[in-house]
Amino acid sequence: MSIEPMLAWVRKRPLWTALLIGLVLAGVATAGYAAGSQTRVVTEQATCQSFLGDVACELDGGGSIGFTPVIVWTDGPNTINEGSRPACLPPDGPIERPVQISWVDVDLEGISWRHALRVDC
Repeated sequence: MSIEPMLAWVRKRPLWTALLIGLVLAGVATAGYAAGSQTRVVTEQATCQSFLGDVACELDGGGSIGFTPVIVWTDGPNTINEGSRPACLPPDGPIERPVQISWVDVDLEGISWRHALRVDC
């Protein structure tokens, strides 16, 4: 297949060619931005200590995370509970137990932390 017919089309339609190239570059830039700005949710095992006002967890993958106990959590049969304290992390601690926790890294104006999204007892 010869490239000459394509070059002839490009020479006859420079405005359309520029528009087409611009659209392709905009698509590539948008895709690159979207791929680079995705938030990665991490789910891992942790050992948590429960206290009256908060919960502190040591992540099995290293590091730690703390959160107030009013969080979305699931119980054994995968029932989602919102806005209450998980029964596995009662306030009369310190109670230490393994849980599965989902979190994301947050970076806001140079301050970063791990934000708990979900606790699975």
